[in-house]
Amino acid sequence: MKSPRRGFSLIEVLIACTILAVGMCAAIVLFPAALRNYRFSSGLTEMGMFAKTKLSEIKALEICNDSSGSSGFLNWSTEFDAVTVGNVSLRRLTLRTEYHAAGAAMNETFVTYLDR
Repeated sequence: MKSPRRGFSLIEVLIACTILAVGMCAAIVLFPAALRNYRFSSGLTEMGMFAKTKLSEIKALEICNDSSGSSGFLNWSTEFDAVTVGNVSLRRLTLRTEYHAAGAAMNETFVTYLDR
């Protein structure tokens, strides 16, 4: 009586390799989209952190004039407007940021109100 053969046949190995190759191709297609999303979210995070720092700096130093500048891939500008709500006079501070990286530009505007 013959004992059953052990191992995989060549057909089984070829089918397994084909399935693996199709799966890897599908995963490779996702990498450019993931990289693009990473760059976008990185830019948004950098703009948000910069805005938070800049707004804190303006409040701490009591700066009240319009200004602009750049920091790495980031350009920014500030504007002050007088606003009256009821009988309370406030200053509206608008911080505009523009982020340039990897051939893409993103713009974000941050607004806060300061008491005089």
